[in-house]
Amino acid sequence: MEPGIYPTMTHAEYHAITDHVSNSYLSRLSICPAAAKVPQEETPAMALGKAFHSYVLDGEDAFYGAFAVAVEVDRRTKAGRAAFEAFSAKNKGKEIITRADLDTIMGMNQAIKAHPVARNLLDGGMNEVSIFWVDPFSGLPCKARPDHILDTVLVDLKKTRDASERGFTRSIITYGYHRQAAFYCDGMTKLTGKRHDTFAFIAVEDVPPYRIGVYTLSEGFMDYGRNDYQFLMARESRCRASNEWPNYTSAEVMELELPRYLAAS
Repeated sequence: MEPGIYPTMTHAEYHAITDHVSNSYLSRLSICPAAAKVPQEETPAMALGKAFHSYVLDGEDAFYGAFAVAVEVDRRTKAGRAAFEAFSAKNKGKEIITRADLDTIMGMNQAIKAHPVARNLLDGGMNEVSIFWVDPFSGLPCKARPDHILDTVLVDLKKTRDASERGFTRSIITYGYHRQAAFYCDGMTKLTGKRHDTFAFIAVEDVPPYRIGVYTLSEGFMDYGRNDYQFLMARESRCRASNEWPNYTSAEVMELELPRYLAAS
């Protein structure tokens, strides 16, 4: 892909481009190089997150064009099987979610609309554009698909179990959201020439009352994420040069120390 911003590229078209480094690729690469090459299987949590993003960012019309709510029938009965087969035929090609999933999504969406900062962050701007650029340090082609771009602010929706400051900070470290923030911002800065250094997370809990937290990262936190992704880009560059993606990150023998909590017992 030529470097640039592609506002009309579909999800399928974006994911079909596999030679560019993405943040999800870097997440697997952080485990070990071989893990980066293992296709990522969609979990139920990921499927719900995708449906949530579609409902909030694409709107109801687009959502119901891509998703269908499963009919609640007893498929052990002849009538139930017939009803489900008719439903499946009518919604061929759509992703199926449950009524409970839809209720959760609608509750989360209402919570966003009721939160003045979250609502305003998603008002105006561009949703789900695809961006492609060349990393200036490694020379590798990169790609990203920000949830929302508002002027020079990048906004990301996160479904979470704990939207509190402490809980979501833990999620940032666990799932590498700091790396994602720096990676996306640097890509947009490279493409536009405008400094993109603010990455706002809208963290929405997926259980009632659907608490919301809106967070940005400090300069030090962004630098930490930047160091993280650049370290991994260097790892990927070495793997491509050698055409080897080993299932380990170190070829040395490491001595393990007795954990302090055991030594103290």
